[in-house]
Amino acid sequence: MADTTNDIWNDNDGEEDEAPRKGGRLRRFGIFFLVLAAVLGVVLVAAYRDGTGFDALRRMFSYGSGEESTAEAQYDYDASDSNRFAVLGDSLVVLSDTKLQVLARGGEEIWSTSVRMSAPALETGGGRAVAYDVGGTELYVVDEDGAVVFQHPWLRLSRRIVRDYKFRGSDANFTLKMWPNVRRGEKLYISPYKENADIMFDSSLPDEMAVLKPFVVPLLEALPKGKYAIADDILRGYEKIASMDETYIAPNSLVREFIGGSIYAS
Repeated sequence: MADTTNDIWNDNDGEEDEAPRKGGRLRRFGIFFLVLAAVLGVVLVAAYRDGTGFDALRRMFSYGSGEESTAEAQYDYDASDSNRFAVLGDSLVVLSDTKLQVLARGGEEIWSTSVRMSAPALETGGGRAVAYDVGGTELYVVDEDGAVVFQHPWLRLSRRIVRDYKFRGSDANFTLKMWPNVRRGEKLYISPYKENADIMFDSSLPDEMAVLKPFVVPLLEALPKGKYAIADDILRGYEKIASMDETYIAPNSLVREFIGGSIYAS
């Protein structure tokens, strides 16, 4: 006859069978969390290396949360690991190696232009954004409404106008007539090969536009308004730049090559 003593006094009610099942569930939860942590780690590493992931996250918090903010923050720009972002007033400035954009808070494009930069950089200050190519020759200064305050080709043209007038006996009209040919030569014979040079540097100076203003503005204002669109654009740009007296410029400054008074003059 079967001994039922153990059955009578056994009060674990199946606890010995339940313990292995609990241990299995804990192991499954542990594996799940380890896999989840690994996936999150991969995503964070990819976002860090690309740069755009953190920028997108930062913009999401900068522009708020909720349904209304999500609708406002739909921006359309080229995805690139060279993208640089800056908030300028209510606008978002986006710079890549091929394009510069100013986007409204709602995502609409206010202004854009094609660029060619190997090391794009973007900075803001004084209600303006400065986009430039580190070690290159591309430079743009824009307002939050998309108005171009200044760009690097205007600086080079201002240099030539002042130099041609002071040292070559040519007025601004002559220089502007030649400018398209100068730009064509740059694109054909300089830009494609400049990266092959042993040494390359940007000769522009932070105060150069302010120094050139007293010299170049009167020459441009003497031209018939509307004859050269670029001349009108440059004059509008100079309206937002304060003049600087040449007495503050050192006699060995590169700017003296254009305005005169250099110690290197023969």
